[in-house]
Amino acid sequence: RALEDRGYDSLWIGEHSHIPSSRRTPYPAGGDMSEQYKRMMDPFVSLTAAAAATQHLLLATGVALPLEHDLFALAKTVATLDHLSGGRLIFGVGVGWNEEELADHRPDVPWCHRYSAMAEAVAALRSLWTADESSFSGRWFSFEGAWSFPKPVQVPHPPVYCGAGGP
Repeated sequence: RALEDRGYDSLWIGEHSHIPSSRRTPYPAGGDMSEQYKRMMDPFVSLTAAAAATQHLLLATGVALPLEHDLFALAKTVATLDHLSGGRLIFGVGVGWNEEELADHRPDVPWCHRYSAMAEAVAALRSLWTADESSFSGRWFSFEGAWSFPKPVQVPHPPVYCGAGGP
């Protein structure tokens, strides 16, 4: 509420399901990894709380990691948040910077293919958000004849932005 009262237009919350304690992946900004990464709250629950306290503030994931979710659950979560916020969600997505974190979720996705797998995940989500009965067939994700509701308030779906850093 304080952000909205001060004229901010959006609130962006990042996501890490966990940080493997035996991680070999170096922190991308260099030096020691910030403690905040160990203590991140769920972005969708946090943004739902912000939606309940505000009327105009845009609510954004900056960034969510679709490869670390069950796609059906993620489609429902995103659509529900879009509903509860009155269509104020921006769905920022990325692949993350931590190779071990991704491997804990998706050992079938090689690190070098994470961007193509994420693009496919977003395409599958768009199918679930827009079609009454959706199907999807890809290298990493496939399903046939699925009903997935609710649909997002924003038509055809919330804006999807890809966040990335580095080479």
